[in-house]
Parts: sequence; C-alpha cells; structure tokens
Amino acid sequence: MALLLAGLFVENGLIGGAFLLALAALLGWLVALSWTLITPTAKAVRTLLVLFVTVYAIGRMTGRV
Repeated sequence: MALLLAGLFVENGLIGGAFLLALAALLGWLVALSWTLITPTAKAVRTLLVLFVTVYAIGRMTGRV
C-alpha cells in the first residue's frame, strides 16, 4: 500500500515511477508464486494488472502521465 501511495502522490516523476516499478515487481513475484494454483482467468487478470502498473510507471518516469 505504501509503494502505491508513494508512487501516485510523489511530485517527482522519476521517484514516483520507481516506487510503482517496485510495486509491479512485488506483484509479479506474488503472481509467480501462485501461478500453478490460480485459474486461467485469474492469471490473465493478474498479468494485466502487473502490465498496467508497469506501463503507468514508465509513463510517469518519462513525463507522459
């Protein structure tokens, strides 16, 4: 929760993007740990979530968001 809030509310785009990339890495790790136990629909949703956070973080770091 702290990574999400810091990533969204820090004024500096590079620092906020770095927090969001750390969040995406943590979410990706959790998805990898549970990959064999979740359904295909849940896999798709969780993969899209990690992808969305990563794209938003990169956009924030480049100043496009």
